[in-house]
Amino acid sequence: MTERSPKLDIAVAVAVIAQQVAGKVARDSMFLARFPATSLPTVIGASAVLSLLAVSMTSRLMARKGPGRFVPLLFALNALAFVVEWALAPSFSGVSAAAIYVHTSVAGGLLISGFWSIVNERFDPHVARRNIIRITTGATLGGLIGGFASKRIAEVFEPRAILLMLAAVSALCVWGVAVLGRSLPRPAETSPPGSFRSGLQPLVERPYLRRVLAMVVVVALFELFLDCALKTAAETTLHEARALVAFFALFHTAVGVLTFVVQVALSGVFLERLGLGATLAILPASVVLASLVAAGASTLSLIAVAAGLEAALASSLFRSAYEILFTPVPAHRKRALKVVVDVAVPRLGTMLGSVAVVVVVAATLQISTVLLFGASALGVLGVTYGISLHRMYVAELATSLQLGIVKMTEKDARDTTTRHTIMSTMALDRARLLAQIEVLRRGDEEPAPSRDGARDKRDAEALLAGLDKGDDFDACYANARALAAICATNPALTPSHDRVLELARAALSVDDATWRARRHLHSDARVREGMHRGLEYVFTLLGLALDRGIIKGCLAAFNGPDRRLRGTALEYLENALPNDVALLLRERIQRMHEEESS
Repeated sequence: MTERSPKLDIAVAVAVIAQQVAGKVARDSMFLARFPATSLPTVIGASAVLSLLAVSMTSRLMARKGPGRFVPLLFALNALAFVVEWALAPSFSGVSAAAIYVHTSVAGGLLISGFWSIVNERFDPHVARRNIIRITTGATLGGLIGGFASKRIAEVFEPRAILLMLAAVSALCVWGVAVLGRSLPRPAETSPPGSFRSGLQPLVERPYLRRVLAMVVVVALFELFLDCALKTAAETTLHEARALVAFFALFHTAVGVLTFVVQVALSGVFLERLGLGATLAILPASVVLASLVAAGASTLSLIAVAAGLEAALASSLFRSAYEILFTPVPAHRKRALKVVVDVAVPRLGTMLGSVAVVVVVAATLQISTVLLFGASALGVLGVTYGISLHRMYVAELATSLQLGIVKMTEKDARDTTTRHTIMSTMALDRARLLAQIEVLRRGDEEPAPSRDGARDKRDAEALLAGLDKGDDFDACYANARALAAICATNPALTPSHDRVLELARAALSVDDATWRARRHLHSDARVREGMHRGLEYVFTLLGLALDRGIIKGCLAAFNGPDRRLRGTALEYLENALPNDVALLLRERIQRMHEEESS
């Protein structure tokens, strides 16, 4: 089947984020024109409570109906709410302003989470990384468009006219997400949707997901502190409604430009070169530095820079890396779980943060300065969480591969040049993966290891020396398997990590003609369908440097018919191996599959 194009996903992302950013402009300007900044903690706390109630209902419906059917309904209700608020504005300006703030605060996270849930289930592990960067780029462009459009509308018309634009864009999103959702499997086609409680069970069982949750809480808290610091400074500096609209429109437009530039220029590079954990840590690290600088001067411009930098990095680098964190989670659980982590958890953090803001407001006149120092302290904690998440992600991905919880299908084509993934994951019986691994052993068992330690050491040294004889592949193949058998019994004899990777690098660097000649052994007339002996040799070597059981599962995936499982295996290897070895392996596998399909 032809690979699905992300063009419509990109277009819908533009519309979704455009209405999100324009909604923030309308929310902030209309609220602050009607109420003092000291009212923010109250309305933020109320919005958080309503968000929790909305998430409880949404997560159940998302699990039961699936995002393809439920998310269009959310956008339709969003459009209707904007129309009602526009109609109320002339006669009930205070009610309308408060309603807009609560509505956009509650709906914004649900709509964005719903859209990304659809994206998660549309693409497989190989194509997901490339597509997620392109879709996120579209989203950043949408932020730029939303900020600019709201500014122009407010200049030409009255500020409430923005609400009609938001209703129109949201109605367009109804059509877009409905079309995208048609390609998703129904919940019954994957596994039973389960209840809201069962959907949250992974948070209890998996330390990895608890760390993701903690990271989300920290980000929500320092985002709230920066947001309140900015709005407090804006309200005390600017007073008139049009001035506030112009300021926030300019602020969000500038954030949109910066987000777009960072996403286009840096997201792919950082994920490729720095890895998942370091990319996640960039956001909190920038908050630490920018908040300290802004706290030193406490001017509106510097506070805007700090808040704007956080918003830009959160929507670009952090978003690209954050979506990858859900790769190992089965789809039937992710449908309920993701909206909770995306929306409910940040709202809980917001509720806690609102209490802290109320205390700050009551205790000091230096509200912005105290909040900036608080954001900086939280940023330090976020850096440690981000760095640790890379290691935990690789371990979680390895567990997924070993236990076989990711069910893959052949219905989509794969792009083997991609690396990090946003994907739909479904249940796979453990016996199936074990059966695939058993294929490697059947008819070609490794020699039984010796129980003589001294002899094992001599044999291991001799076998390792024999691996340098690349002109006799049959001998290298046999030596590698014998060495693996000895090291499995006596791990102390395992060659150094660098030595093993050097041998794997050399094996992958041979010319194409030599690689094709290694498909079969001259000394073994038996042929196992789909098993490339050259690839098996490389994976035998890698099993000396990485977890042997996981490597066997990866080899089973690459030689089996399950293309999505290949994606999980490649994702693990490209996070566990040095970049140059991972690149050689990826290119070799790509050429192999191209030759097989031609």
